[in-house]
Amino acid sequence: MNNRTKTISLALAVLAVLVVGLLLLPRRYSASKPVPAPAPTGVLLSFHGLTNLPLRGLYALFSVTNAGPQRASFDPDSLAYRDSQTQTWVTNSLRNQRRDGWLYWRHDPDGLVRLGSWDDFGGDLLPAASATFAAPVLVSNAPWRLSFYCVDQAVGVQGLVDRSGDLLQHVSGVITSGPAGSQTTFSGRRYYLVTPEIPK
Repeated sequence: MNNRTKTISLALAVLAVLVVGLLLLPRRYSASKPVPAPAPTGVLLSFHGLTNLPLRGLYALFSVTNAGPQRASFDPDSLAYRDSQTQTWVTNSLRNQRRDGWLYWRHDPDGLVRLGSWDDFGGDLLPAASATFAAPVLVSNAPWRLSFYCVDQAVGVQGLVDRSGDLLQHVSGVITSGPAGSQTTFSGRRYYLVTPEIPK
């Protein structure tokens, strides 16, 4: 084996190790969910009232604005209602539950507005973007509120690793199964957003 062949073989081995390592990185965001920080200044979640949608029922209307410098993912984490006897909040997880009934309008900074279900668009916003969404009212006999788990895109070295992993995942998906949706990894700052209390 000549030197050129050895060099190419070594380079391919290193590339293979990097590709495997990047593909094994956690996607979207870590399942361990470390304790989030307080919500960053300027990230706002507002309640706009209740409305009865034809053929759908009672919905609560909210808006969220990402005034931070990074693209952010926000996903419903829990629904809490106030127990009338103990006056404490009872929390129910919304993780891993389908949200087919949720409606979602995303307002991008370029003025584009898209309408669809929460699952169609996920729950991420570009910097300076906002969204309006409607959640079905799941509790009608007690005050309630929603909590969202939010994760920013990472910056620096971790951001570079995440973007590279997303690109490799996309390329490998196109090669193995044809064009598919792009994946975005969020592994930066974590925080919660909690809606105001919605009266019964």
